[in-house]
Amino acid sequence: PLSEDYHQITLRATDSSGSFQKQVEVKVSDNETVSVSELTSHLRTYQGSYVPLTGTASVAMIGPSSTFGIPEGMGLLFISDGKDTAVVIAGECFSPPLADYKPRLNDQVIVKVVPLRISMDFVTSTTEYDEYYSKIKDYVSLLPSSAQEKDTQGNWVAVWGARWLSADDLTILSG
Repeated sequence: PLSEDYHQITLRATDSSGSFQKQVEVKVSDNETVSVSELTSHLRTYQGSYVPLTGTASVAMIGPSSTFGIPEGMGLLFISDGKDTAVVIAGECFSPPLADYKPRLNDQVIVKVVPLRISMDFVTSTTEYDEYYSKIKDYVSLLPSSAQEKDTQGNWVAVWGARWLSADDLTILSG
């Protein structure tokens, strides 16, 4: 059974190699915003889409910060809704400056994000993005369970999070 507003769509295609079919889950609703628990329950539905995520800032570390070693234009938010927590990573947010949009703890926010999945194979094998991704493996155990994907043996396979693309994409509703 699917959650309210969610539907299964079956796509069928035929070409010279034969017929193919794939089922995808979609949300059809008048409400564009997505709660944290809704996002974490339907990560694959939203993966790669631009999603307005709503919740409470339970962690807010925005660069530049010498305390946390976060450079300008980068940041980390944990957005919660009382049921679950989403990890939101900002990067390359320079115009407008990310520091001008610093949420405080317990601020109610809407932040437009792109949910993504980063495989541990990628994290441990990449050298091109070493500066950005190499430290993820050191912090996986500190992430909320909804951000950790494990195999049947309990090994980490991937981490889930969301990318915050522009400082303009944050709306602070209350503080």
